[in-house]
Amino acid sequence: MIDNFGGEDKAGRQLKPGGNYGFNALLGGLTDVGNFRLLGSYGTFWSASGYDQNHAWYFFITANDNIITKTYFKKTYGFSVRCAKNN
Repeated sequence: MIDNFGGEDKAGRQLKPGGNYGFNALLGGLTDVGNFRLLGSYGTFWSASGYDQNHAWYFFITANDNIITKTYFKKTYGFSVRCAKNN
């Protein structure tokens, strides 16, 4: 999906509201132990792929740039989930 949206350097802009593809990823922040943080500043989205037993891949975008980044984090954190259909 990132490749279809221009690669990591451009995809963040295309996935945010107002992008050309209608994905409209809201910047919902994240939560750990029920404390919501970074609302409106960061959009964090789990991937369907695990990294290891305690971690999973996720993507994040920020309000301040057009980059989307893939990395891994603890499964105990609460990130957003969006389903996307492959054409």
